[in-house]
Amino acid sequence: MNHASISHWDKPGRHSRPLGMMVWAMGLCWAVAFLWLSLVQHVHGDSMPAEMEKSPEQAMAMVRETSQRLLASMEREGLNVENNQKRLYELVDEIVFDKFDFRRMSSRVLGKNWRMATAEQKEQFTEQFKVHLVFTYAMALKEYDSQKIEYLPLQKSHSSDRIKVQTRVLLAKGPIEIDYVLLHSQKKGWKVIDVLVAGVSLVITYRSSFQADIGRIGISGLITKLKENNDRVLLSNQS
Repeated sequence: MNHASISHWDKPGRHSRPLGMMVWAMGLCWAVAFLWLSLVQHVHGDSMPAEMEKSPEQAMAMVRETSQRLLASMEREGLNVENNQKRLYELVDEIVFDKFDFRRMSSRVLGKNWRMATAEQKEQFTEQFKVHLVFTYAMALKEYDSQKIEYLPLQKSHSSDRIKVQTRVLLAKGPIEIDYVLLHSQKKGWKVIDVLVAGVSLVITYRSSFQADIGRIGISGLITKLKENNDRVLLSNQS
């Protein structure tokens, strides 16, 4: 896969590097999280009791267990990141991003523009933004090389419905701090609503990048641009 096709927005600019690094780091963090699953199973067993469904521990367990499912599926199907990218995209979408609240993330990314968008535009943007992150995340798995990850102690939160799972990925060049912000609802349970890499929010970074596009080509133009980029990536990996 050509990294340039999905790691920046049209052509390199001031937002391309933080966006590329952020989503790459997010994917790498999920990819190595399975190394710590045994600790969760030792403490909690194979399933969580009903009273823990809203607990911070359950949120952390969800972050850990998701990557274990992804890597187990890849191993079971004998997937190669280079040669089975379409199936990898499907697994990432099904297993990993099922844990993300993309509608909430999309509304925060568009900010005030979300309120001005039509129902159809909201649906279209949410779908294309999700596809864009699926592709970028899948690309990040190519960088997986048995890196280790540390889970920092959970900190008290002012809200029982919101938690930050703090992690540290240990790379040869030094550790990367990656935090997952999760929100709990009775209907959806725990869902990731933002990812912070070295303290920088994925949502806010994309908002800054997309605002410039909306100012030039509007929301419909941004959606078209996203879709064209996504279609180009998918086509390049089918050839």
